[in-house]
Order: sequence, then structure tokens, then C-alpha cells
Amino acid sequence: MYAGEPLKRFLAGKIKEKRPELSSHVDLTFEHLERARCLPLKIVASDLTTRKPAVFSRHQTEYGASVLDAVRASTSYPFVFRPILKNDRSLVDGGLASNLPAFLFEGEFRTTRVPAFAFDLVSAPTAAPTNYDLGRYCGDLLSTALEASDELLRVVLQGVYHVPVRTPPGIETLNFRLSKEDRQRLFDAGHQETTTFLNGFAPIQRVKQAGYQLKELLRTEYGPPQRFAPVLYGLAKQIEKETGARKVRTYVMLPTGRPEPTTRIVVYGYGMEGNPDVDLELPLEAGCSGLAWRDRVIVFADLVESAANPEKWGLTIDQHAKVPSTRKSMMCVPIQRETMPGDQGNPTPIGTLTVDSTTTLEKTGWVTKSGETRVAPGCSSRIMVSWANVLYHLLRR
Repeated sequence: MYAGEPLKRFLAGKIKEKRPELSSHVDLTFEHLERARCLPLKIVASDLTTRKPAVFSRHQTEYGASVLDAVRASTSYPFVFRPILKNDRSLVDGGLASNLPAFLFEGEFRTTRVPAFAFDLVSAPTAAPTNYDLGRYCGDLLSTALEASDELLRVVLQGVYHVPVRTPPGIETLNFRLSKEDRQRLFDAGHQETTTFLNGFAPIQRVKQAGYQLKELLRTEYGPPQRFAPVLYGLAKQIEKETGARKVRTYVMLPTGRPEPTTRIVVYGYGMEGNPDVDLELPLEAGCSGLAWRDRVIVFADLVESAANPEKWGLTIDQHAKVPSTRKSMMCVPIQRETMPGDQGNPTPIGTLTVDSTTTLEKTGWVTKSGETRVAPGCSSRIMVSWANVLYHLLRR
């Protein structure tokens, strides 16, 4: 039954070694790490008092804000380290509540559509023992209790990908004195399993595709066109009914996941059939929709003006030329979660929603002039934001 204080001192020393600006702090909190530009961190322990997971993070401080205490609690393997007491509750190893707490990151996926990878050390299958005694039976019961619930949870979680890494033979869970050779074997096992997984990972495969193939792969991930057709049709008809715009097209652009420069591509649309921009792909922050993505606001464009000066919108002449010359006006809005109390800044969009028309911008009624500045009246903004909210919930399913 080790007290675990040497572990806390060791960890504090390592953190301060890597982040010297934190060396003056006696304790280290999640806020300190955030200010030191460290990556976001969540740590899970098990609360023996409430029989629930105990989650530590920048915004989850029910058990305190200390990173050192969080690690100390999370590593309290039963019968090896003493439980740690926080707020009159006994905390032990997080594996007791969840051996692979992938649920910690599902919320981020629902907001950003950025997937999470859960790397899981698993023991290689062994031959059944000839003498299946009580000790082995109890051990199997405990392992099943720990692993089965996580297996069921992984089935229902969205955006969390399980990457099992089989430990090489001879390396046991409680071996705290691994040789240099065993550490190298563990590293090699992780590298091999990860490489195999990523080589078959669909989002990475799709960035190697182009045009129609890429569009179809995104539809496989987000849903068939039939799911979005009624929404885009309804938006087009409402815009035509309540504004001066005519022959309205509507479409959704989604990030492709390509490496730099990151791009967006038209995936779903109404009125786009037979047009050269049916699979238009643009840099993430280029064009009218790119500004809507970057600034998290509704943006309008006079396509006659932008055709004469596409560089102003971050477009090449060829990129703008894919938009039919009959299109005279455009209105774009980010597809994102509605802001919640306590949010810092606007949420990251998961796509952009665009409406364009053969009617000139001034005649659409989408904007009015206030001096030299174009101002959006409430009608057009209300329509776009309402339909973008519907699309957000469809896309994140």
C-alpha cells in the first residue's frame, strides 16, 4: 500500500522541466497547463463512494483542479496504491470505472466532428489453463467486468475509434521495471498497430480522392442526399417566397480533411445538377462561404463584383469561373452548434450553408445599404440561421 507522494513529486518535476514558466507553482492545475499552451487534458479516476467515474479537467473541478492529485488518483491501482481522499470521497484507479474512458471525448466530436482515437493496451490471447482454479476464475470475472462495459460503450459512441495494441509476450500489467528492450518492444507494437489502423482509416483514405469520389465518401460518412434534400428544397422555396431572390440554389460544403491547405467541397445541394460547381472544392477560408466559416457570421457577396476581382475573396480566376455566370448574388452562413452560456467564442463550424440566385444582390432584399456598408435585415439572417441549425443536427447524427 504505497502512499503515492513520490509519484506526485516526480510528476511535478517533469512538468516543470518541460514548462519552466510553471516552476514557481507549488501545485499545478489544469488552468496552469492551459496558460502554458499545453494540449487539452482530461483524467479519469473511480469514485468508490458514489460508484461513478471521477473526471478531472479544466472545466470539471468537482474533485479539485490539481493535475497532480488527478494523476495520483487515476494511478491508485487497488491494493498497490492507497486511495486518495478528495471531498470526503475515496478515489482509485480510473480503470475500475472505465478501463478505456473514450466517452470523455464524444462531446467534442458532436461539436467539431473531429474524431478521437482510443489507444488500448490489450493482452494477447493465451491458451486455456489445464487447472482452472478459483484465483483464475476471480481474475477473469474482474477483467470481464472492466472490459465488457467499455466494449458496449464503444459500440454506441460516435466519433471514437478503438485502436487495440497487443502487448508483446512477457510484459505484464504490474511490471513497473521494464527493461530498455521491453520498452522498445512496446513502442514497436504500438507503432505497428497504429500504422495498420491509419492505413485503413476512411477519412485519411478520402483525402487521397478527388472530386466526385471524395464527395461520395463524405456522403457515406454524413448520410445520403435524400436526408438533406427536403431541407435544402425548403430553404430555397422560403428564400424565394420571403425575399426578392429568384431561381435560388442551396448547398452545403463540408471540410474534406485534406492536409494543408485544408479545403471544403460541395456535398449536398438543391438546383446544382448539371452545373460545373456541383463538386466545387475551395480552401477552408476562401470565398464568401470561407469568410462565413472563418468569422462565424452571415456573409453576402455580389458575384458580379467578385468575378471581376476574385483575389479579394481568396479565390483564383479558375475557381471563381466554376460558378455559373448566371449567378449574381450569394449568402452564406456557418453550420455550427448554437452558443451556450459559458462558451468562450463561437463554436467551430462543421460546414457552411450557401444560397445563391440569378437576382442581383441589391434586388434580393437580403441586404440594405447604410452609408457605404451593406447591412442584413432580420428576415434573411433569420431564415439562414434557422435552416443551418436544422442541418447541424442532421449532420452530427
